[in-house]
Amino acid sequence: MDKFDLSGLLARARAEQAAVQHIAAGMDSPHAVTSKPAAASQFFDLRELFLPSLMNADGIVTRAPAGEPAAKTTSVSAAVVSSSLVAKAGAHVIVAAERPAPAGGLYDAPVLYRDAGALVIVDPATFGAVVDGADATTSALPVKSAAISWPDAPSIAFSTNITRRQGKDSGYDLEAAVVQAIVMGLARAADKTLLAAIVTALAAAPTFTLGAAAARGLEFVELRALIGTAGTGAAVGQDGTLRAAGVLGELTPTIAETIVGSFTRAGVAIHPQIAVHAKRTSLAGNLELTVFANMLPLVPDAGAFWKAA
Repeated sequence: MDKFDLSGLLARARAEQAAVQHIAAGMDSPHAVTSKPAAASQFFDLRELFLPSLMNADGIVTRAPAGEPAAKTTSVSAAVVSSSLVAKAGAHVIVAAERPAPAGGLYDAPVLYRDAGALVIVDPATFGAVVDGADATTSALPVKSAAISWPDAPSIAFSTNITRRQGKDSGYDLEAAVVQAIVMGLARAADKTLLAAIVTALAAAPTFTLGAAAARGLEFVELRALIGTAGTGAAVGQDGTLRAAGVLGELTPTIAETIVGSFTRAGVAIHPQIAVHAKRTSLAGNLELTVFANMLPLVPDAGAFWKAA
């Protein structure tokens, strides 16, 4: 079982040399010195990483006991999903890489092939009465899909500075807290990626009404609202529940608008490989930590979403 060993990565970055000495054949001392970043990097696969339970029910990060049993570990991908607001609203958070090319082909020769799958939404087929001797009415194909194409995915990144004194004088396990922050940050980035795409798709769409949801064939129980920083349409009922346009909702800092719809008809894909780079920025051992990831919004059925007024 692999673990996200941030401590080891930071230690390697602190120990890296910032220069390379060049010694010619037959000589005992260097004749040239080339400077280079004092850095260490590592790629991690979200599907293969496991984290100890670092956060309790009150949101307090604690150091996991050294003897923590494997049964109490959580996969990084599961932790991202559990922290994502769009996932809680019903959206699919998919950790997906390119699938291998199918066997066969002309002379079994290698071919250029990229396929990471798709999010497919299937609607009920529309049946209608047919008059004797008449043709059946042709309906639109009741299948909608959004392909996962990683060559088109933009990169996202998080960067921060960690001083040597912060690591020594924090009074808690700083590196464990940073790992938890990265996991939660990936979840929030997934929310932002999907919600921004939905907002763009709804630029000229009408506002939400229950009648519009009924006409789209949605059940009330599948509707959720995510309320942005403008708080549009939000209200707290006498039962203490937060709603927008009468639909159960939750707050999000990632958009200004309020989106209402069936989030089970959308998703966000996360590439499993994330890159973590640590660079020493001072002789004292201060570090710059940078994390790169790739995400894609999947909105095959934008007609299942509306903005709240």
